[in-house]
Amino acid sequence: MRNLALVIVALFIAGCTSSSITKTESPSVSTQEADKAAVDSTQQFLITAAASDFHNHGHSRIGGFREVHLKRLVSPSGEKTYMLCGQYLAEQQGGKAQWIHFVTIKTSGYEQYNGAQASAFCQEGLIISGKESDLSPLLQARFDALK
Repeated sequence: MRNLALVIVALFIAGCTSSSITKTESPSVSTQEADKAAVDSTQQFLITAAASDFHNHGHSRIGGFREVHLKRLVSPSGEKTYMLCGQYLAEQQGGKAQWIHFVTIKTSGYEQYNGAQASAFCQEGLIISGKESDLSPLLQARFDALK
């Protein structure tokens, strides 16, 4: 009788353990989906912010964008910072054009830098792969829609 009680208790504990494992697996899948949705939302925000900044600050003579990627930096404390890095073709006086680095960083709003400072920011961080690794066409379309 004593052995039967031990077997029943062991089966009960095993049943509780396996159901708790199942419960912990479900949130991790939804957590991954939530993370992906947050990254997609951040990507759209940064593309809109970059296009608007170029448009609002008189960069109407931009000849195009290239090598535009969403990147993520992770601080030692685990804080994630997202940024849109790339280059734009700036038409200058005399008909010459030059590719200039830019970075748009997600803060409480956003910050955008051009030139050497942007290049330095963009050397850090990892490119976040998505449906489209080069976001140049998306940025170009958003910029063109503002003209």
